[in-house]
Amino acid sequence: MTLDRESELTLDADAVAAAAFLAERGGQLHVPVNGDSAVWWAELHPASDPGETYYARLGWSVYPARPHRSSSPDRWAGRSPTPRRGH
Repeated sequence: MTLDRESELTLDADAVAAAAFLAERGGQLHVPVNGDSAVWWAELHPASDPGETYYARLGWSVYPARPHRSSSPDRWAGRSPTPRRGH
């Protein structure tokens, strides 16, 4: 799914703050690849165990007018959605 141009521009602008927020907490925002501007990935590490890694899929049909859809996929980039130790 792709976004309309206005949604893409707004999401791109907001992604800077979202990436900074995640980076301050040891996470990372993964930008869309393969032309799917409506789907973003967040890499998260809980404060209680920074060695665990979680991935969240965030998707929009219209940004920011409609809430995002989020999920933990069965597989993303060859990784398991369940916590994993180390990197």
